[in-house]
Amino acid sequence: GDKVKGVQAFNKLIQSSIRYAISDVSPVSVGIAPIAESSKTILIATSASNPTLSDMGSYIFRTKMAAQHEGVVAAQYLKNVIRPTSIAFLYQNSDYGVGVFNAFTKELQGSIPVVSEQKFEKRCS
Repeated sequence: GDKVKGVQAFNKLIQSSIRYAISDVSPVSVGIAPIAESSKTILIATSASNPTLSDMGSYIFRTKMAAQHEGVVAAQYLKNVIRPTSIAFLYQNSDYGVGVFNAFTKELQGSIPVVSEQKFEKRCS
């Protein structure tokens, strides 16, 4: 999950003439995508939800939907099915968490008030 280490490792792989790569989380995937694009290396990001990844080139693909889509769908479900009077939102301070929160609150704008918003930091053990 470390962008700097991911870019360093990917550059070593590029020097070995790889043609395809599978990446993981958003920070690494977004960091290596420009390198993959310029070297014409197909990059498949398996769990990256950062929305910018979708527009980083024709050699870049994702298997996980962008975080905004999840936020929109969750907000629509709450508005149309659950119908709460207010919402508190707890989310991870990461590309994924912030992306979901931003899309969620934008979709809810004017319908259900978000009365509390709390971010937390990811802790690795």
